[in-house]
Amino acid sequence: GSSGVGAGHLCVFPFIYDGIQYQSCTAYADEDDGLWCSTKTDEFGYYLSDYWGDCLCQTAPSTTTVTSTVTATATLASCHTVGSSGVGAGHLCVFPFTYAGIRYKSCTSVDSDRLWCSTKTDAFGNTVSGQWGDCLCQTATSSTTVKSTVTTTATLASCHTVGSSGVGAGHPCVFPFTYAGIQYKSCTSVDSDRLWCSTKTDAFGNTVSGQWGDCLCQTETSSTTVKSTVTTTATLASCHTVGSSGVGAGHPCVF
Repeated sequence: GSSGVGAGHLCVFPFIYDGIQYQSCTAYADEDDGLWCSTKTDEFGYYLSDYWGDCLCQTAPSTTTVTSTVTATATLASCHTVGSSGVGAGHLCVFPFTYAGIRYKSCTSVDSDRLWCSTKTDAFGNTVSGQWGDCLCQTATSSTTVKSTVTTTATLASCHTVGSSGVGAGHPCVFPFTYAGIQYKSCTSVDSDRLWCSTKTDAFGNTVSGQWGDCLCQTETSSTTVKSTVTTTATLASCHTVGSSGVGAGHPCVF
């Protein structure tokens, strides 16, 4: 409208007028019971004279944030010595190790008819003489899945009537409503110099004659969060034969 500072200026909330703090537009002290707001305040939040205007509020849209689903899979080898060769059974393998100038990150059968590993290395990663043994590894595959976390925030408008026009103050607005063949989902100023809404509609959604009032809306924010769920599974695999018994070394086990 053209009152106060005119159209296109943002409302400033909260503002203090006549000793009362307002968090939304108000019809207080307006001769026509129209909604207005402050467009500028001093450092203490008080309304500055002449910095005001007729008020129109719009409802902010809802927002939804969805985090991605993460699945992580890791394969870890646990290797140790078996049998009586080298240092004997029960010693953990050390990786990586260097033997004859070659670096190994897993058991090897070089210079042997069986898989073996180093159980001790020097400061340079070289296998210490005699510190080795026949090798047995078990592979553990672990999987961790984190399900999506969804956070939904919605801003909803709660509108009701103020002033003495129509049905008077204190009645909740009814949305949507149809007036003169047009459907409205918020307060409107059509055929009026102030925002108004319907307070009652018929079976077809049309405004019932006389059931309307000047409009004031306040926003409420609701938030819903779905917590994440973590599922962890582990599987043991990769077994093979060692030593000279039966079929000998290097054959995969069957389960």
